[in-house]
Amino acid sequence: MRLEELCVIQSGGTPRRGNASYYGGGIPWAKISDLNAYDGLVRVTEESITPEGLASIGGRLVPAGTVLLAMYGSVGKTAVSVVPMSLNQAILGIQVKLPEQLDKGYLLHWLQSIQEQLLLSANGVTQQNISATAVRALRIPLPPIAEQRRIAELLDRADAVRRKREESRRLVDELLRSVFLEMFGEHVLPGCSSQFPPGWRLRAVQELAAAIPHAIAGGPFGSSLTSADYVTAPGVPVIRGSNLRLGSDAFVENDFVYVSAEKAVSLRRNLARPGDVIVTQRGTLGQVGRIPNGAAYTEYVVSQSQMKVTLDPGSMDAVYFAQYLLSPAGVAELASRTLATGVPHINLNLLKTFPIVVPPLEMQRQFRLVVAGIRTSAERIRNADAEARNLAAALSAQLLPADK
Repeated sequence: MRLEELCVIQSGGTPRRGNASYYGGGIPWAKISDLNAYDGLVRVTEESITPEGLASIGGRLVPAGTVLLAMYGSVGKTAVSVVPMSLNQAILGIQVKLPEQLDKGYLLHWLQSIQEQLLLSANGVTQQNISATAVRALRIPLPPIAEQRRIAELLDRADAVRRKREESRRLVDELLRSVFLEMFGEHVLPGCSSQFPPGWRLRAVQELAAAIPHAIAGGPFGSSLTSADYVTAPGVPVIRGSNLRLGSDAFVENDFVYVSAEKAVSLRRNLARPGDVIVTQRGTLGQVGRIPNGAAYTEYVVSQSQMKVTLDPGSMDAVYFAQYLLSPAGVAELASRTLATGVPHINLNLLKTFPIVVPPLEMQRQFRLVVAGIRTSAERIRNADAEARNLAAALSAQLLPADK
């Protein structure tokens, strides 16, 4: 059956921004970013509107328990409202009107299972989008209601396992930050004194880099690297923002695009290798990644939005360096150096002159050993996380029937 036959489907709206009386009231107003709730349940929203603001968008309010579907940007992303709320025009509210024929949990998992299909059908150059008309016309397969509930319950369990694994990974990152602060104390906090203990120094990144050409380098200029240069694997992987995680120095070895070996040779000044540290130059500033010594590839191309640093191991340990950039002092210094013209960014010279608090090398190496132990546990968590994701995907593919 068509989705509109089973559900009430309504879009939201945005009160006029120029009218201050429309905003700051007690009515939650959901935007795409609010759908990023950890457990998929939207309890609070970043912004709220007043009764006047709600009236200006036709009084469109969805009840608690409404399935929310993103139509713009993160096309197909879903969540569920926990409280009554209004929506902006980028979100559809979907309420089951025939619960004897369609289970809400089944509907939610089915929508999640077709997200890739929705992405492929999306339109738009600057921002992908799907229309409410297209969503209303979607045909959803309908097993017996008891079977729908059984499917939803099984997929809920698989999703709960996945969320627990993700939470464990987040706790590992928090543990690393806590250990770093415990070992290096007040000297890695914002506004730390220039008076350091014996053996401690303050040095610019360029003073800590290896004495080799292009030890500190950015990505290729302009048309030197475009999507036309990408090839199917095997090839030389290109490091992009998706290979880094905010708040962690983890290096994500998937979601690569590739260039040919010949193209990589022409970009040799933009190459990174195991042991190097990657820093985002524009876009999601604060992303830092450390390519592990046991990385899957011997070399990588740095994209236009990233920079890389090859350190002198006799002066600076890469594990300490990456964590310092993620420390309160590093984050505060980065914020003070960010150029706000256009897309927020830092340039290569700002990275070269970035000040680093340098403790004795022996302390840095002790920290590396502690991190290695934590990372061993983290690797087991990552493997379990991948298994949980694969299980959820396999269950979804197996349990959710295809429309015929």
